[in-house]
Amino acid sequence: MITRRNLLRTSLASMLAAPAVIGAQAALPAVTHRQITRWRSDPFAGGSYSFLARRARAEQRDDLAAPLPPLYFAGEATTRDHPSTVHGALLSGQRAAAEIADAGASRIAVIGAGIAGLAAAAALTEAGREVTVIEARDRIGGRIHTADLGDGRVDLGASWIHGIEDNPLTDIARRTGTEMRPTDWSAIKMFNANGRRRLLPFLPRTAQEVEISHAHGADFDDLSPDAFDEGYDFGGEEVTFPQGYASLLPAFAGEYEVLLDRPVTRFDWVPGGGVTVSFRGARRAFDAALVTVPLGVLKSDAITFAPALPAPKLEAISSLGMGHLSKVFLRFETAFWDTSLHAFGYLGEDPAHFATWVNIGQTNDTPTLMAFHGGRAADALEDHSDAEIEAMALDVLRTIWL
Repeated sequence: MITRRNLLRTSLASMLAAPAVIGAQAALPAVTHRQITRWRSDPFAGGSYSFLARRARAEQRDDLAAPLPPLYFAGEATTRDHPSTVHGALLSGQRAAAEIADAGASRIAVIGAGIAGLAAAAALTEAGREVTVIEARDRIGGRIHTADLGDGRVDLGASWIHGIEDNPLTDIARRTGTEMRPTDWSAIKMFNANGRRRLLPFLPRTAQEVEISHAHGADFDDLSPDAFDEGYDFGGEEVTFPQGYASLLPAFAGEYEVLLDRPVTRFDWVPGGGVTVSFRGARRAFDAALVTVPLGVLKSDAITFAPALPAPKLEAISSLGMGHLSKVFLRFETAFWDTSLHAFGYLGEDPAHFATWVNIGQTNDTPTLMAFHGGRAADALEDHSDAEIEAMALDVLRTIWL
């Protein structure tokens, strides 16, 4: 996930001051590999990460997190301190694990093998509990998804540690020996629709709103005014991983059972009692269940709760927004852009159209670019085929670099 606020705070001015170095070539090198994310249409995500929607209140994140023994809840949408971040999901899983352990449950189902679920499962097994992780996908990681793209690795979901100082993910990366590389958001340039470097005393409001849509996964007019003050940042550099975010997942290994390719469809629960979890091909009884599925899944009504969840929980699910950040990865035969840049921007006729490009080569040492779309622009992109999206991307790159 791209920075929620640091990109807006630290780079908009500095990117206008960078010297321009533009290399002209007769034609773009061939695309050897492409990868395009479609998180909105993913039935096990329903989007990329949560946001505080216009009619939502920050306290509704607390309502979503509130335990209903034997049901407990975790995930990035349940934290007010660090919403829509990997470290927020991690800390929420540890918080929920402590709640379950304090309640004395012995046999626990953890629904979802994203970082919240894995962190909770590891903590609970370390505390001597019997844990079964039930995951809808055929892999662990959830919205952490590292994929091979030619001879390099790319992160289709989470990408950055947002501030390494006092961030729990930093210790995990160091413990697992995972290489980290800083992103310099000042090493960025802006180009206009004619392919010329855009020199402005300030970015127009439309461009600022595009950056906001990337940070929140939602358009400016869909956000609550409180969305911009939500949570707090860790200090220090922002880093990525040459071998991918999934390199951190082994840190959460433990003596727990993992069932993959098992979408949960129903919870039959007795307030103050136990819970029966129904999933593909089975029903199993537990003392407690921790629900870590993304907010988008809860919004889809793909899971039935019997009896129904209480009104504050349902209102939180309904009111909070599920944002969308799309990534378009293109791996070329050779790099044709200024490889000293960490990123470059494009202010075309449609300010949301391929507006932000990240030089993935700074992370994985391959000639690869990634373009962001956020909010409605990301949703609209899913209406196009991969080939159509690649063609649109190449048109913009020709405008900038040829």
